[in-house]
Amino acid sequence: MESKIDLARVQSDALGIGVVKNQFTPGFSDELWYGMLLDRMKVVQESEYPAYVRFDKKSSKFVININMKSIAQLFPEVVDTQFIDSDDRTVYDALVAFTRALIKHELMHVIFKHLISLDQEIDHQLANVCQDSLINLTISEFSKLNASMVTAEEYYSPDLNLPEGRSALIRGSSVLENYTWEELYQKMKDNQDYQNNEQMRQKMNQWIKDKIGQQSEGNDQCDEDTGSGNNQDGDKQRGGKSSDLPSRNKGDMMLGDTPVDDGDQLAQDMMNQMLDDILNDKGFQKNVGKVLGSELRKVLSSRQAKVQWKQVLRNVLGRRLTYDFNYTWMKPNRRFDDLEGKRKKFKASVLAMLDVSGSIEAEQLSQFAAELDKISKNSGGNLDIVTYDYEIQEKFTYKEFARVSTIRGGGGTSLNNALNQLGNSLDAYDLIVVMTDGIDDPIQVSRKLGRRLLVVLIDDGSQSFVDSVVSSGGQVIKIKM
Repeated sequence: MESKIDLARVQSDALGIGVVKNQFTPGFSDELWYGMLLDRMKVVQESEYPAYVRFDKKSSKFVININMKSIAQLFPEVVDTQFIDSDDRTVYDALVAFTRALIKHELMHVIFKHLISLDQEIDHQLANVCQDSLINLTISEFSKLNASMVTAEEYYSPDLNLPEGRSALIRGSSVLENYTWEELYQKMKDNQDYQNNEQMRQKMNQWIKDKIGQQSEGNDQCDEDTGSGNNQDGDKQRGGKSSDLPSRNKGDMMLGDTPVDDGDQLAQDMMNQMLDDILNDKGFQKNVGKVLGSELRKVLSSRQAKVQWKQVLRNVLGRRLTYDFNYTWMKPNRRFDDLEGKRKKFKASVLAMLDVSGSIEAEQLSQFAAELDKISKNSGGNLDIVTYDYEIQEKFTYKEFARVSTIRGGGGTSLNNALNQLGNSLDAYDLIVVMTDGIDDPIQVSRKLGRRLLVVLIDDGSQSFVDSVVSSGGQVIKIKM
């Protein structure tokens, strides 16, 4: 294949997502957001591995490694070329589509923050199997090329028997739907085939040791990729437990989910910004939001909250905040050394109202999700969520909201109308948190209700709106985006 096909041209066409047509890829309108992401990244060839992505702190950019020679070797292992027309143009298009699919795969790792520090006590190989199982659900090229696919559970099954020289990509789960990679990870930890397949885990652990030995020089973070199989070249799944990995040399090697160290904040900020830029793109919502709703909502809620909700809830609710006692050895008993101490667990029933009107931007909705996550963790009681514009759009429990892929709205804004629609149902809540940009008319509510209102402004808002909240007994908090 290498002697017949110009691999440099293949790479160039593969990178032309949304520009260069290909019979195995979707229409341009569904591809534009990939191109937006690629424009912010640097493409290099620095390794023999087919494809991986890393974050370079010096340039503050994500770097995608593409090795066309390795991709051309991997292509016939994963794609059964017998089902592809032998016409040279068709084979060329198929290789372009396969390369493009691998590039998209790496872009998705960035969007979903699949970066985990190797210092973290986690089975990195299993984590990446679970992450890849999700990402490959969204990449249509693999399906159109009739690429070999196995589920995460099948990957560890002793009954998996691929033909000699063949490999397979990991796609989906045999038991879960609309899941996050962490949910599948926990499920797989109890999977008997996973527990018994020590040989597979050792093989992948050695692969990652070899990889780190080659890439640690000068690289800050790294995330490798591709498939699985029964031969050395095809076995490209990332792997190994952090406790088995060699001590790091130069650089901070990373695989998997969200960076957790303070030093990785730059990478996290870059990922947040890139996600904000494409969140409202119709192609992204169609191909990713609907397929990976749970994973997307988890990423949105992982952003750092800008409000200290633990303190705010206590200050605002005061005596209305109830609590239970938990007994724990982690807190000393003030009277008796040999008894457990008591710790208060506060409880509050909270309704969060999210402004989803046309003036709200994707980045602001993303920040709303982060605030909701912290409210849920600190309220200790029920958290229900209502979305509104000029009227109530939808109502969810927090668990239901965590699985929502798209949020409806886009009209004008009227908190006053939305509160009137909710009526007596508001009596069930200790606190009503409203997240809005404040571009709204003044509200007219009773002081009984007003005293339970906490409005979180993500913009300056209308002064008459702010004044009406305060005059009714409510409180206003402003956060900067």
